[in-house]
Amino acid sequence: MILTLDLTYSQLNKNYPNLKQCLLLFLLIRLAPVLAQGEGNVWYFGNKAGLNFNSGTPVAATNGQLNTLEGSSGISDPQGNLLFYTNGVKVWNANHVLMQNGSGLFGDPSSSQAAVVVPKPGSASTYYIFTTNSFETNGGLRYSIVDMAAAGGQGAVVEKNALLSASTCEKITVVHHQNGVDYWIISHLLGSNGFLAHRLTSQDISPNPTTSFTGINVIEDTDHANAIGYMKVSPDGTKLAVCHTYMNKAQLFDFDAATGAVSNPRTITSGGLEPYGVEFSPNGNWLYLSSVYPKKILRYHLSAAQIEPTQETLVTPPTVVGALQMGPDGKIYVAMPETSALSVIDNPDNTGSGSSVQLNAVTLGGRICMMGLPAFNQSLFNTRIGIADTCFGNATQFSLYSGYDIQTAFWDFGDGTTSAELNPTHTYSQPGNYTVTVTAGNSLFTLGRSKGLTIASAPVAHPVAHQTLCVAGTELHELSKYDDALLGPQDPALMRVSYYISLADAHADLNALPAAIQLAIGNTGLFGRVSNRLTGCYDVTGFTISAYEIPEFNQPQDYSECARDGIAAFDFTLTTQEILGGRPYEVSYYISLNDAHTATDAIGMSYQTGDSQTIYARIENPLSGCYEVTQFELIVLTDCVQTPQFAFPKFFTPNGDGYNDTWFLADAPQGTVIRIYDRYGKLVYEITGDKSWNGTLAGRQLPADDYWFAMTAPGIGEIRGHFSLKR
Repeated sequence: MILTLDLTYSQLNKNYPNLKQCLLLFLLIRLAPVLAQGEGNVWYFGNKAGLNFNSGTPVAATNGQLNTLEGSSGISDPQGNLLFYTNGVKVWNANHVLMQNGSGLFGDPSSSQAAVVVPKPGSASTYYIFTTNSFETNGGLRYSIVDMAAAGGQGAVVEKNALLSASTCEKITVVHHQNGVDYWIISHLLGSNGFLAHRLTSQDISPNPTTSFTGINVIEDTDHANAIGYMKVSPDGTKLAVCHTYMNKAQLFDFDAATGAVSNPRTITSGGLEPYGVEFSPNGNWLYLSSVYPKKILRYHLSAAQIEPTQETLVTPPTVVGALQMGPDGKIYVAMPETSALSVIDNPDNTGSGSSVQLNAVTLGGRICMMGLPAFNQSLFNTRIGIADTCFGNATQFSLYSGYDIQTAFWDFGDGTTSAELNPTHTYSQPGNYTVTVTAGNSLFTLGRSKGLTIASAPVAHPVAHQTLCVAGTELHELSKYDDALLGPQDPALMRVSYYISLADAHADLNALPAAIQLAIGNTGLFGRVSNRLTGCYDVTGFTISAYEIPEFNQPQDYSECARDGIAAFDFTLTTQEILGGRPYEVSYYISLNDAHTATDAIGMSYQTGDSQTIYARIENPLSGCYEVTQFELIVLTDCVQTPQFAFPKFFTPNGDGYNDTWFLADAPQGTVIRIYDRYGKLVYEITGDKSWNGTLAGRQLPADDYWFAMTAPGIGEIRGHFSLKR
């Protein structure tokens, strides 16, 4: 049940002073089953920077007085009304005035996690401020107590700097005990590998913590630099992550919310990084880290057997990266020192490209962020609204992340429609900004949550026309050539284009193809995905590429003929066979390269010319139109001796009977060379001098068929012809 009071405590105490004891008892009874709702909704950090999440989205708060290099904390009431905030040294009330007795705390503005505020269980007005210090003087883990019933309801520090542990690192994190009422205050010893878990109950803070010695030893160095770095417990109280910045180490542990024990150390980073900030995703499946140097934001998959190999660099920003902190909206906010905006990790639960970093996404109204962000009880973020698919036209899914037993829920989707399902879906009728609220709980308690969302228009993956391509061998095909067609008039700076083999992969954004691929011969189906970099909305379309081979060919030899009466006659029949080598293509001949490429003014298979010149052969696949062009020289011999027609044998029969067993040219001039080709243009034998051919190739009998020859001799043009081999 949610309790609403129209009068403040201070008003009641002023008008009815005798009701003080009764009112406190009444509040204890009535508030006990009500879970905190807005305690982490107002942030103050850096140089007077702040954010207010009460509207569902962060809005710059410029009224803060806090100035800190690193750690800070604060707390609001369950409705999100600010109570007070601190940098670990000073405490300011809701009016941004120094709280009564609110200075001289032994935290330090240069401590990574200088302070964290925790309400005392069972109390409506008592809060603990736990502090850590970056120096040994006044160092260690300490606590101060704030009574919000004092100073007319503005609060006062009533106890200050009580010591819990004398030597601790600059690390502190808080989570609910397994009973959902008490708290664990977790710190790390300096000079050992010890974790301390103090239990805060309705009675007091336990002076005897659960101590766990596990993980790496934090060596105590002269300037205590090894103490630097954040520590976070997961909102569900099952895991703990620690950054030791200048030891170049980060580790993950199991945490037992029933006993406070820390166990099972696993190394996340083993070197090469200076991990500083750390945060868990809402569902606990991912861990996010910031590295001071090199400047990076990384994430790790916590369900993997070996976590470090899952390391993924999300972004390498231009400036140093500081703290990471979950917001009430389920996003992770990123501090970058000396900037006037926070960066944001959207959708930290998502796999693939759904989880992205938006640099400088939340402006601070002119205020300046430094290294740190405020620390809170991590359990505040254990119940939150989950929203999936905010693209217009799709059904948006709603869910509650909670460590509590949620049995009933009533949802208001912000557009006049509601649902009583625990995890409903809803399709909005138009794009726009909405605020969804839910009231949920069980027979013992009720809680409320709200979250802003934007239903965004989806991009359009415009159709790509069927593509017919000619490819050669291992040539790579650039897919980016289709980007413009897919995008159409959409801004390429806002859109991401990617390509996939299957429709399922395209929708899931898995197994995206590289920028260039080798196409298989035949039809290849591809799917192009256009997604909005800011909203994640996307559209998919399919298209087909028909790939044909560019014809392969044999390079022809230069062709010489003797000029008779000033004109040499050339027959390209043997040249064609030589080029094709039996391949099922067509060859045509041209006197210019442009004519060959445009298939214009072919010169035919017989050609006469009086001058030596270059001839261009176009080899084309008639089925696909794919072609290749090569060239060879026609050589016109003008000083050759005119000789009678040679008598070439028309056939020979290499059967071993002593008659016509070889093919040769009788009375060939000195220096004659005869090359013999099969019908596919392959050179099978070369006759020089008094050699002859017996119809074999490398000792293997060649089949009965027609064979071609080309004869060259000094002073005689090239003579071509053919003959038959019979068996």
